[in-house]
Amino acid sequence: MFQRPTSAPNFLRERTHRIALKCRALALIVSTALFTISACFAQENQILDLNVAQALIAEGKADQAFQMLEPFEAEFAGELQFDYLLGRSALESGRPSLASFIYERILLVEPDYVGVRLENGRAYMEMENYARARQEFDLLLRFDNLPPDLRSAAEEYSRLVDEQLNPRRFFYNVFAEYGFGIDDNVTGLQPSSILNLPGGGRFQFNDPLASKAEDFIHNVSAGGQAIYQLTDNWQLHSGIDYAGKFHTQPKSLDSHDANIRAGAGYVTRNSNLRLFGRSGWLYQNDDHAREFLGLSSDYLYAVDERNQLSAGLAYNNFRFVKTADQVSDFDSYTGNVGWNLAFWDGKALASSTLTGTYEDEQGGRVDGNKVSGGLSMALQASLTDSVGAFAVGAVQRDVYQKRNETFLVRRHETIYSTVGGVSWQFAKHMSLRPQITYVYSDSNVQTSDYDQLSATLTFRVDL
Repeated sequence: MFQRPTSAPNFLRERTHRIALKCRALALIVSTALFTISACFAQENQILDLNVAQALIAEGKADQAFQMLEPFEAEFAGELQFDYLLGRSALESGRPSLASFIYERILLVEPDYVGVRLENGRAYMEMENYARARQEFDLLLRFDNLPPDLRSAAEEYSRLVDEQLNPRRFFYNVFAEYGFGIDDNVTGLQPSSILNLPGGGRFQFNDPLASKAEDFIHNVSAGGQAIYQLTDNWQLHSGIDYAGKFHTQPKSLDSHDANIRAGAGYVTRNSNLRLFGRSGWLYQNDDHAREFLGLSSDYLYAVDERNQLSAGLAYNNFRFVKTADQVSDFDSYTGNVGWNLAFWDGKALASSTLTGTYEDEQGGRVDGNKVSGGLSMALQASLTDSVGAFAVGAVQRDVYQKRNETFLVRRHETIYSTVGGVSWQFAKHMSLRPQITYVYSDSNVQTSDYDQLSATLTFRVDL
C-alpha cells in the first residue's frame, strides 16, 4: 500500500514486486501441475519431500525452502520439479544470479517451459541485466496460446524493462474530481442563533448564517504534479491544486482555494527528502479573502518492506486581504511524525501521525496565539482488484493564549473527526468514492462548539 522511496535505477524492483505477487498464483498452478513428480520424489527419498518445499514457497518462506533444497542439488540437479522449486526459492529469497543459472539449466532441455522463462526474465531484471531480460520476455510473447495472465505479466515486465533501457526523465500525473452530497452544518457553527454571554447576557443574531445550517453541496477539485529527474538521486518537483466548494442557498459560503508549489528532492533506495516553496489564494463569495506563502519539507524512510517512517516541517504566513479581516493574520509553524505499516500481503496499510502546530498571531487576534497537538490514525485496504475501503480518525487539542474578553475565558477546544468510505475503480483511470464525514468540536466558547455531518459521492479521473 505504500511505495518504498527509491532512486531512479532501483524503483523497478518495487514495481516488479507488485507484478510478481500476481504471478505467484501462476507459479502455484505450474508447480501443482507437476505434483505427481514431487510425490514420487517423496516416496523414493524420505529425506527430501518436494511437497514441503512447494508449501514453504507458497507461504512466503522462500529462504527456508532454499535451505531445505540446496544440500540435494548435486543429487537431484536435472530433475524438472526439483530444479524449478530450487530456482524459484532462490529467486524469491534474493538470489537472482543462482536462480537464473538453474532456470537456464531447465530451459536447455525444456525451451517451451513458459513459466520458467518468465521467471528467468525476472531474475535478469533483479540483476539489472535489462537487455537479457528483454530477450526472455520477447521470446515468451512469441508463444501462441499463452495464458492471458502470463501474457499480461510478460507485457508489463517488458514495458518496465524498456523504461530502464530508455529511461524517462520527466514524469507527471493529473487528477480531477467532482462530488456532491448533503452537509448538515455548512456554516460550522452552533445550532442556536442566540449567544449566551457571561453574567446571564444574551445576544440574538439576525443573520441566518450565524447558526447551524444544512445545504446541498458541490465539490470540484483538480491538480497535478510534475517531476524531472536531474540525476539518479536529485529531482525537481512542481505542482498545482484547486478546490472549489459550492452551495445551493448560502452563496456567500462558496469558496475557491488554489495552491502552487515547487521544489527539489533527494531520493535513495530507502529514503526520500523533499523541500518545497508554496503559495496559495483563497476566494470566498468571489472576493479575494486570504493568501499565504510558505516553506515545507517532508521525509520518508522505508525501514523494511512493511514499515515506513514519515516526518515533516512547514512554515506558512497567512494574510487576509480585507482590512477588517487582517486582525486574523497569523504565522503557522507545524511539525509531524508518523509511521506506516503495510500488511495483508501488501493489500492493507495502517498509519498514525502525531502533529504539533504553533500559530503566532500577527494582527491582534482576540484569542491570541494558539498551540495545537493532534493524533490521526488511518486504515485503508484493497478488498478486490477494483474496490478499496478506508477509515480515518483524528483528535486535535487547541489552546489559545489570551483571555477572550467576550466570554471571559481563555479559549480551548478538542476537535474529533472521522471519515469512512469506499473507492470503486469502475474503469481505467476512473473511480467513484462514497464517503461519510463527521466532526465534533467541544469548546468552552459557544461559537466554536458544534458538530457537522456530511455524506458525499465523488467521481475521480486520474491520468
